[in-house]
Amino acid sequence: MSRNQHYQQEAYMLLFQNPALPTVETFCYEEDQWQNWIGGIAAQGRFVAFRQLADNSIWCNEQGLHNVWPLQQPQSSISGTMVVRAANANSARQLAADCPIYQSGGIVEIRRLLLPKL
Repeated sequence: MSRNQHYQQEAYMLLFQNPALPTVETFCYEEDQWQNWIGGIAAQGRFVAFRQLADNSIWCNEQGLHNVWPLQQPQSSISGTMVVRAANANSARQLAADCPIYQSGGIVEIRRLLLPKL
């Protein structure tokens, strides 16, 4: 992909949501699959960044801070994010089509970032 084509693409964030936190065994099994999937996107010149999130979180509402773990478990958890280059939302969706998170019942939410084009 040429430098000009990079500038014509927009940035999309993929948010990975799991129905439950993965076990150590599941994580180890899926690690190679994640590396291969991300490597394939990078090989196309469309990878920008990936971040895995820690499994503990603090949630806030109008009443203040509430430490959710382990008092209350959410129905799903955002386990990580990735930013990719794509011409449009459908192109970003195609990148997400083979995401390993689907094997554990997870989903990928795709959002266009409101930033200058990459």
